[in-house]
Amino acid sequence: MFSHDLVLKAVAPLDIKRDSQVLLGKPLCRSNMPMSIAKEIPDSMLIVLGYSDSAVQANPRNDPPEFVTTVLLHFNAEGEKLRIEQDDSCLGNPNKYATIAVARKALKQYAVKK
Repeated sequence: MFSHDLVLKAVAPLDIKRDSQVLLGKPLCRSNMPMSIAKEIPDSMLIVLGYSDSAVQANPRNDPPEFVTTVLLHFNAEGEKLRIEQDDSCLGNPNKYATIAVARKALKQYAVKK
């Protein structure tokens, strides 16, 4: 059981891989969209992220094009520590899953194949 005195021990960014056919620079996370439990994978969560190309010049009239990907995070309790790890094995990285429902469907198909 976790104590009520929570202490942040480490921070790690979510990793969006660079698709060189789409992006010139590194992915720049612009928005955090829906988040929900993964359902198909125990102790996991799905997060939909919006990102853009960091190499695109800023234009005050228009935002750069935004791409969408969904990441899967696993939660593991180790004693009194909670470990959160990104898992790209099921959904790939980046992917084009723009909704939790579509990502869950992909996870379900992945679980059946395993």
